[in-house]
Amino acid sequence: MVECELCKLMQNDENLVYKDDKVGVMFNMEPSALGEMIVVPLKHEVLFENLTDELAAHMAVIANKVSMAQVAALHCEGTNLLVQSGEQAGQRHAHTFIRVIPRFDGDGIDLSWNPKKLNDEEMSVIEIKLRDACQKIFFKAEKKAPQEFKVSEEHADSKESEKYKYMLEQLNRLP
Repeated sequence: MVECELCKLMQNDENLVYKDDKVGVMFNMEPSALGEMIVVPLKHEVLFENLTDELAAHMAVIANKVSMAQVAALHCEGTNLLVQSGEQAGQRHAHTFIRVIPRFDGDGIDLSWNPKKLNDEEMSVIEIKLRDACQKIFFKAEKKAPQEFKVSEEHADSKESEKYKYMLEQLNRLP
């Protein structure tokens, strides 16, 4: 089994600028600009689209904070957040991450492209496919474990307990 280089680095706290229970932040080993950092999930995932909504959102929050730190410390004029998910998108590591790239005037980094010109028929077909896929994905709730509510015996007769019993009864009435 091939070991993941990023997983190893995430376990070594010496390489990290920040770490919590979900992500680590470190300087990119292959930076496109001085001060580029990466936000890496501690859980090994190859593709960004395989992340849970919660983890992807947390990574975005941390990437925003890294961006704020780059602007404050480096006085850069802006930042780019970049996710390369899949080989065709330029992903070179078998572990997903968000690149936070500080940008300076004249830095030579070109992330622009010429828009693809589609005819009306191509656009219509793509729009139908994407609308359908978005409906299926956006409204597919992630499964979470049900939460149990128990009233302790010492509070079983309290007014607070009565309030919760009433709320539970109302929930049981929902279709």
